[in-house]
Amino acid sequence: MLVGGLTLHLLICRLFKIEYGYMILSIVGCIVGGPTASLTAAANWKSLIDSGLILGVLAGAVGNYVGIAVAYFTKFLVGG
Repeated sequence: MLVGGLTLHLLICRLFKIEYGYMILSIVGCIVGGPTASLTAAANWKSLIDSGLILGVLAGAVGNYVGIAVAYFTKFLVGG
């Protein structure tokens, strides 16, 4: 699941020509969370610290509901 999600993330970023810094911060924000994305930005891209935190918080908020929706959809497909 992690490899598939990472691959999809990289393909979407490549398709929309998203800058390298934003791509790394969004991946870190989605997988680990906002504070870690901010720390990653602080180490490499000082101007992206706020963006990293916002990306992480949004990924956590939206990701929970998307995960629940996928679980219910999978349950519906299986018939359980």
